[in-house]
Amino acid sequence: IRKEEEKELRKREEENADGQWADNPRSVEDFERLLLTQGDTSIVWIRYMAFHLKMSDLERARQVAERAVKHVGFSDSKERFNVWVAYMNLECTFGTEKTADAVFSRASSHNDAKQVHMQLARIHERNKKIPLAVKAYEACARKFPESKKVWIAFLTFLYQNADAEGARKVLPKSLAALPRRKHPVVVSKAAILE
Repeated sequence: IRKEEEKELRKREEENADGQWADNPRSVEDFERLLLTQGDTSIVWIRYMAFHLKMSDLERARQVAERAVKHVGFSDSKERFNVWVAYMNLECTFGTEKTADAVFSRASSHNDAKQVHMQLARIHERNKKIPLAVKAYEACARKFPESKKVWIAFLTFLYQNADAEGARKVLPKSLAALPRRKHPVVVSKAAILE
């Protein structure tokens, strides 16, 4: 038994010397060490959350997500947005509706609100939560009525989910809300989807 322990210890020491922990972290210690050198990159935080989820430890994954949103710098908005999206994904998939809404509200106040709204709708769409996705797209369209991207995404979603009737009801609403110069793009996209 002693020899096996020594062998395992030697193997870990070699991995540490080679820097394998940086490429393929397999423990909390590996991730913590990696965060010291690459703490501003979202991928490390996201992998750390996934590591805890693999271990069926939702609470630890939440703690990592909280640390991530506080730690990732304000200078790189893309990295910060990625961390918030991962946190929203975590809560929408494994949390309650209340926790998901709380994280969504915080994410909206710390990032581009339109991007966050669109991302929430896509998360629900990927999780096959169609009624929640419709609700998210409707909220997004109400909050950003002059955005053709929002309306086109909403129409695309409805057509892809075989709700042509719903899309036909949304199209006139979009045209009423959008400036006239944006009408041709939305109408042609709707025609292509039809």
